[in-house]
Amino acid sequence: MTLMLAFAWLMCVGLLAACEPTLQQETGLVVEVQQSSLTSVEGFRLRTEDGRLVDFSTRGTRFDAAFPVQHLGEHLALAQPVTVTYRVADGRNEVVKLADAKRQ
Repeated sequence: MTLMLAFAWLMCVGLLAACEPTLQQETGLVVEVQQSSLTSVEGFRLRTEDGRLVDFSTRGTRFDAAFPVQHLGEHLALAQPVTVTYRVADGRNEVVKLADAKRQ
């Protein structure tokens, strides 16, 4: 009986892990920002290093002192690359973290 309970528990943990969206990363240039005010950004478009255009949603993103919301506009204006960590949920690329791209 204990073996059956252990197996059932492992199956539940496995199913929960499978439901959690995998984090992904892209690096590139911000080419457009959807912004309703100086302190509110709904999303942005990134041109990746290989030339793809990828849209991101920032509605649930918590901007912090390391990357304040205004810093996204600076990346757009100065054409400085940014690294985006995100997850795909309900067909949207939801930003988890933004960071200055590391110079190579």
